[in-house]
Amino acid sequence: MFTIDLTGKRAWVTGASRGIGRAIALALAGAGCDVAIGYRHAEEEASEVAKAIVALGKRAHLARGHVGSSAECERMHSELVAGLGGPVDFLVNNAGIHKNGLFLTMEDADWHEVLETNLMGTVYPTRTVLKSMWGRKQGRIVNFSSVAAGGGGRGQANYAASKGAIEALTKNLAV
Repeated sequence: MFTIDLTGKRAWVTGASRGIGRAIALALAGAGCDVAIGYRHAEEEASEVAKAIVALGKRAHLARGHVGSSAECERMHSELVAGLGGPVDFLVNNAGIHKNGLFLTMEDADWHEVLETNLMGTVYPTRTVLKSMWGRKQGRIVNFSSVAAGGGGRGQANYAASKGAIEALTKNLAV
């Protein structure tokens, strides 16, 4: 097994209150990173993640807000830079939702909410942190997608479209 030393680095993990995001936040802290825990509704779970990070001897910042809002991403970013003591070195775009339903009967609101959270929830945090990363000529961004982007699934047209768009965005940003 190998180890990575991220001492002195700062990360923002969206959707970090549970699941994959929680595991990533804890792994980054375990490697020495201070971590902003992005969440929208799960305050108790996010607080538990923060406590676990602090127990590892690292700084934790609760970044509550909707990543599907440009203004909220700007606010969260300003607060987490102050809370962690500097700019973000790593952004992990993990936040995502699904609102399943058959294509012909899926409500417009379900399309908008999924695209806003999944796709724009990748665009806005990325745009926000890229400003400082670009100026410092350093930083890393990881975007999470899903196998649904390539294969689809019954009742997941909106989800698959959002995840496929994230993959296209990621490829374009890499260029």
